Amino acid sequence: MVDSTGGKPPWGQYCLAIADAVRTAIAGNHQVLFVSQPYLFGENVHARHIEQQREAAAMLARTFGGDPRVRYVNLGDAVDL
Repeated sequence: MVDSTGGKPPWGQYCLAIADAVRTAIAGNHQVLFVSQPYLFGENVHARHIEQQREAAAMLARTFGGDPRVRYVNLGDAVDL
């Protein structure tokens, strides 16, 4: 089941919080840059972190993809933690 942001469980609340923050920033006439932090490593953590960030990126594209004030940058692989 997907949530109101179109996000898949268990990331619905996370995506909803991001969407709310982006809407608040836009309402204040601000630009938004959402950045995926470097991926965490460890048993069962790495894959979940990547999944979480992919869901967030997909939600941003669905919800704000046409808005030039909202940008997304994935730095997940930029630093090996």
